[in-house]
Amino acid sequence: MRKSGNLWLAMIAALILVCVMAIAGCGKQQSGAGSGSEQSAQSALEHVLSCTVQEAADFETASEEIKQAAAETGDETGIVSVDGLETYFQGRFGDDLTEDCLNKMMADRTIAVSIKLAEQYQSDILAEDIQLTKRSGNEDMYDFEAKLVTVADSKQIASVTGVVTMEESQSSWKISNLTLKVSES
Repeated sequence: MRKSGNLWLAMIAALILVCVMAIAGCGKQQSGAGSGSEQSAQSALEHVLSCTVQEAADFETASEEIKQAAAETGDETGIVSVDGLETYFQGRFGDDLTEDCLNKMMADRTIAVSIKLAEQYQSDILAEDIQLTKRSGNEDMYDFEAKLVTVADSKQIASVTGVVTMEESQSSWKISNLTLKVSES
């Protein structure tokens, strides 16, 4: 009888241990939910604000091809060029931006900020020292500031401030809204 009692105690202790571990695991997952959007915002901003000289050249090539296609088809509406640019930017930023955000950034041309700087300085541009501050009342919205530097000499060429809003879709985070203010150094 005593061995049976000890067996029951061991089983109950094991069950309690499993429950405690499961609860602790769930708690970590919930508390990490906000940090998932923050980490994704950091990574997406790094990608959107950085540009290599090769990416700038690829953009120029795509732009020229689009202009040529429009001229060949007699397209005066600009539809060919908009569709072509959307395809280019979707390929480059589709993992980072929602479609709506991509369209807004194309319309106001903020999507090409880093491309212009890479062309202007003939250097790869990196976003560094990205600082995110969570906006109160909205757990997936952050004020941010970052430095844009040239890879060649690590010279700061601009600072960027703005607001980034993240959206979770199919278990991944994307930027759903991005405002930028760029101040060249």
